[in-house]
Formats: sequence, structure tokens, C-alpha cells
Amino acid sequence: MSLTMQSSNPQSQDSMEVAIHRPDTSDAPFQAQNIPYDRLMESWAVVASTLPLWKNRKNVTITYQPTEGGSSASGFLDIVEFNNLKSDPEKPPSKVVGVDKNECPAAFENSDSRSEENAAKFKWRGKGPLAISSSKWQILGYFLAEDPARKDEDWVVTYFGKTLFTPAGLDIYVRNPKVFSREKVQRLIKACQQNEDETVRKVAADFFEIPRD
Repeated sequence: MSLTMQSSNPQSQDSMEVAIHRPDTSDAPFQAQNIPYDRLMESWAVVASTLPLWKNRKNVTITYQPTEGGSSASGFLDIVEFNNLKSDPEKPPSKVVGVDKNECPAAFENSDSRSEENAAKFKWRGKGPLAISSSKWQILGYFLAEDPARKDEDWVVTYFGKTLFTPAGLDIYVRNPKVFSREKVQRLIKACQQNEDETVRKVAADFFEIPRD
């Protein structure tokens, strides 16, 4: 299944194909040499999810930051912020900090690597009191614009593996929830629900939108 992405053609995203790939794919968009890791950095609004832990939350944001002296391709800081659904909008958000490590380190051994392995799979581990907690996640689809003027069109769909505490789940991230329309979010949800992988289809049936103040 193909994914239209990173186009230099100044077409609107509405005219672009949206495709969500199966987990563990080795398709070209997920090989190390094709992933624009630097454009994955900065903050994302989580606008839809299937994960139960977000059902009583709002204003969920995930920020990726390169680790000091490291490459964003091999690993990065993962900062999650959120408010309880009924909390005052002025209340500071709760925060969870962790580190994501790429599960395909061989792809970064040299700049000429042309590995066909999936290099969009990560292992998260918490920091501080959450250091004993870990989970695995991967990207199933993305649009990361080369043109900074189109940054508000960016989106990412992530898939989280089952852990002892949480079921398998899907999240949809967008760069700017005030600009990225609800219709586009629904298109991404529908694409997940039509995925070639049966597990993804089943998980996607439980999507709900996450409110923002």
C-alpha cells in the first residue's frame, strides 16, 4: 500500500492520497534513508486515539526533542503533556517524560546505509520514577511537509503495542489542531479502519476524538 508524502508539488493535502501501512512494514517510506526524522521533532497535538488512558484527558500534546549530542534518527526525548477532562483550563498540564530509541540501529551505522528494515519503530522508556516502564510503538503513516509554509498540514499515525497495563492502540497527531480540519482527521481514522492488517482494523474501531480547550 503506497503513501503519498513529502511532495514538492504545491497541491493541497485534500488532493493527496492518505494511506496507512500495516505494522512492521518494510515499505520504502519507513526505511531510514527516506524518513525525515528532523521534521518529526517539535510538538504534536494528539487529536484522536483508541487508547483508554486518554478518555478522561484533554489537550494531549507530545513533543519530540533530540537528545543532547544525539541524532533524532536514533533516539529522542518524548514529552507528553495533558490535562484532566474536567480540570481548569488555567491549570498547568501533567507531564510524562521518556526516551524513544530506534529499534533499527543498524540503519544508522553509516550515512550510506540503504537498509530495507523498518526504521520507524521505537522503544519508549520512562525517566525518573517511570524508568521501569517501557512500551513499543511505530509509525504507520505520515505527512511531513518539506515546505515550512505547509507545516500545518503535517500528520502522523502511530501504533502502540500491547503492554501489561494497556491494550494495543492507535494515535493520530497533527501539528496544528486549529488549522487541521476535523474532516481530515476523519479521513485518517477511516484509512486506519480500512487497513490491510486485521489487528489495526479492529483497534481502529475504537477511535475517539480528544478535546482541546
